[in-house]
Amino acid sequence: MKWQNILNVLIFDFLLYYIFTWFAYFYMADLFLFDDVIEKTSNDEITEGFCYSSIQFFLFIINEGVRAGGGIGDIIPIVSYQSDVGFFIGRFFFDMLFFIIIILIIGNVFLGIIVDTFAELRDQNNSNDNDKYSVCFICQLSRDVCLIRNIDFDTHVMGIHYLWNYVYFLTYLHLNNPNDFNRLENSVWEKLEDKDFGWIPIVKSSDD
Repeated sequence: MKWQNILNVLIFDFLLYYIFTWFAYFYMADLFLFDDVIEKTSNDEITEGFCYSSIQFFLFIINEGVRAGGGIGDIIPIVSYQSDVGFFIGRFFFDMLFFIIIILIIGNVFLGIIVDTFAELRDQNNSNDNDKYSVCFICQLSRDVCLIRNIDFDTHVMGIHYLWNYVYFLTYLHLNNPNDFNRLENSVWEKLEDKDFGWIPIVKSSDD
């Protein structure tokens, strides 16, 4: 099912967030100490640092990293190559892996599942519309077959196998006494009691 696929992608996505959170929390914590975070109190507003705990890291990476077009690298500060080459290279791979895995791959997989789901619903709706307007509800005779047999499909549907005539007939059978039925009505009534719908002219010619 499509919704199960979406759920599986979300679970895998959160697992990847946890891995990136763990790496950032232990090796890049200084880059997440922003001084422009506002804490609202009853009296005034004061600034505080950010990402002092793993849960803050986790929520921050999900909130800011996913919404940033280039990933988490667009949010955290740029580091100097000259001062610490090793840290710069680590930061480079961290940003690139986040962008490729989270933004490009997971994002497109999630989007693809949603697009496929809506495409499947659209195809199903088109198929239902085709059955509704191009197939006889009673005998399943299609419009294309009618063209081959030189039959007027609209006349067939609205006259010979008019749906409401069958509805009226079934209503008549249920509202009247079976002892008053003629041979045909009694035969249909017995089949209905046995849940046998063989009396309906399914896949039969328009002459029936």
